[in-house]
Amino acid sequence: MDTAQTRPRRRLKFDSSRVVGNSIEFLSNGSLVRSLRDARSFAVASQPLSPENGSFFAGLTWYTGSIVYIGVATSPENVNNWQAWVWNPSHPQFCRHRGGNMERSTNFGSIKVAQGDVIGVLRQGNNLIFSHNGQLVCRGKDQSCHVMASDLEEDVYPCLGFWASNVQWEILRHRGRRYQPGTNRNPRVPGSQAPCLDFFCEG
Repeated sequence: MDTAQTRPRRRLKFDSSRVVGNSIEFLSNGSLVRSLRDARSFAVASQPLSPENGSFFAGLTWYTGSIVYIGVATSPENVNNWQAWVWNPSHPQFCRHRGGNMERSTNFGSIKVAQGDVIGVLRQGNNLIFSHNGQLVCRGKDQSCHVMASDLEEDVYPCLGFWASNVQWEILRHRGRRYQPGTNRNPRVPGSQAPCLDFFCEG
């Protein structure tokens, strides 16, 4: 039976390159693909997210630009049809990135990202949950911390990408422990032991 649930998902394997100022190249179905890059944004780090309960953490180690994006992207068979949801913590909006164009979506608040901050994303089914320095990021008065990813193509394995202007991220792969104030795992101090963040959702 060929359904969205049974159809194999294409897993992208990104290299460890986190280059500031250039695109990232990776293999997709045997073809070399270059990440989208334009005057506003380009990918500086990417990592696959599992379909269920996947998690991703990254620390901002260098930041001189004005645009920072995090989000989920479909597999770019070519740059022109790449679709992605991105969250811009420098400006209050969600955007959908399609064919090189940004489409504003949902008002999200005005959280700012500073050097040393840690961004985390947890995927639960079609929901994406964001954290900023270990705190869940909520939207407006409804306190919603979820982003629906169901608009992404079902037959494409979702991947999280960090998009930025003059930004460099350090990928953290820790989970299972929560950062405790007073320890040496300070998410705001570059070079300290990487924090281990957990997500907890109620309801």
